[in-house]
Amino acid sequence: MTTLELDTGITEDGVVVVSHDRHVPALCRDTGPAFSGDPEFPYVGDLIVELTLAQIKTLDCGSTPNPNFPGQTLAPGAQMPTLAEVFELVDRYGARHVQFNIETKIDPTRPDETVDPETFVEKVTAVIDAYGMTQRSMLQSFDWRTLVEARQQMPQLRLVALAQRSTIYPGSPW
Repeated sequence: MTTLELDTGITEDGVVVVSHDRHVPALCRDTGPAFSGDPEFPYVGDLIVELTLAQIKTLDCGSTPNPNFPGQTLAPGAQMPTLAEVFELVDRYGARHVQFNIETKIDPTRPDETVDPETFVEKVTAVIDAYGMTQRSMLQSFDWRTLVEARQQMPQLRLVALAQRSTIYPGSPW
């Protein structure tokens, strides 16, 4: 393996977590509230930006099989990791050659589902910088505002602009 592709979100308390979705996916299970009487419990289906890391860490995201991947190995009790935890894990394995392709899961048409682009980039680049991963990381996004912001906040970071067929040339064959 040479590169890990990681989708990221920002919690209510400003922590960068690795998740493909802006909502807590249905493949995660609620195990209990982060604190007694938490009015936000249960958390599955909630927006990540509306939950704290403590709430996110109560989720079991490794016990429910994904029907799209019948050969998967379940990991009961697996939690949604933070970006920092991924960097720490890779370092523990001594995988100094591994690169990180980090996607900001932000959609300009759904501004209430994430933090703003400036905050998103600020949080992600702070973790990249704190772990000395700038040379090993690329920031990618469908929302190019985050790329413009990243160029300002961390000019040395490699950037990847993502596009969907329908957003480049609607109706085009590519």
